[in-house]
Amino acid sequence: QDSDGPGGYAPDQSDTVYRDEGLKLNVDKNNTLTGVIRVGCGSVTAEFCATRIDNLREINGRASDYGIALTIQRAKPGETPTFELYNAIDYPKFPADVRGRYRYDLYYDGSQGRFNRRIWINTPAPGYTPTTDRHEFMHLLGAEHQREGSRSIMSYDKNRATKPRYDDMQRLINAYR
Repeated sequence: QDSDGPGGYAPDQSDTVYRDEGLKLNVDKNNTLTGVIRVGCGSVTAEFCATRIDNLREINGRASDYGIALTIQRAKPGETPTFELYNAIDYPKFPADVRGRYRYDLYYDGSQGRFNRRIWINTPAPGYTPTTDRHEFMHLLGAEHQREGSRSIMSYDKNRATKPRYDDMQRLINAYR
């Protein structure tokens, strides 16, 4: 069944969105998730960074009662990025257990006294599509995987949505409300 609007299939209740207070996101009166995401691109080429940011901006949109309208931009010199972007194939410290794949991680850096977020992308890896960027970004926002057959951007379905669907947006909005 389609999940692009109210009345679609019931979402899998075991799938949760974890609100990350450090992202400083808000929900406006129109049920739209808003905020500014600054991408750190110090470890990737300018072209790689620009392409990934363009892909991430595709997450914005509206599905019936819910929307996403995030400002996603490259962090300026001196700005603390929301997350760091890495090209896994070029980065020798990429964890061996996930080498050649994609990953989002959050870790606490005691020397800086803050949480750091990273998205690892390996564009030549089998299965990479621009949707992979958006899927990993949804992890950064707190979304977990959805069951197969849901066609959610957060599922592993071959024919998953290329952007967040109604149920994806609903879970995000409810978590950040």
